[in-house]
Amino acid sequence: MSEASAALERLRQQERRVVAGFLWSFFVLVIVSIAVDALRAGQVFLQPAVVAANVAVVLFLVGTILLNRRGRTRLAVSLAAGFVMLAASALPLVQGLARSAPSLLLFFVPLVVAGLVLDRTALRVTAAWAWAVVVAAPVLHREPLFDT
Repeated sequence: MSEASAALERLRQQERRVVAGFLWSFFVLVIVSIAVDALRAGQVFLQPAVVAANVAVVLFLVGTILLNRRGRTRLAVSLAAGFVMLAASALPLVQGLARSAPSLLLFFVPLVVAGLVLDRTALRVTAAWAWAVVVAAPVLHREPLFDT
């Protein structure tokens, strides 16, 4: 039985390393994005609301990295995927699909992560969320669902 538990522990450690790579990549992407925004926006970037939002995002990602490090890999992945889903949902719901179609590509990240790391229920919830946004955005903005 000890061989089986040792093999299971090795698999969990490997899963944590893969998830850590994803989370650190996401963290670096957010930091670079914040830096580019700071350079482009100038003084507007230093407004308290903007700084607070950026600090909250960075702390959130640090939290997911720490959760993964402490063995709470699925929780860390769920939180990170949910964050990406929220971010990907915001633009289509606010502006409509016609003006934010490229942002729908962000849905692939949590869908793939949910499919590879989480269970089928998480994958179903993620897919349903993506479909709901794709259907709700045109309805909210009175856009046609299909071009004719």
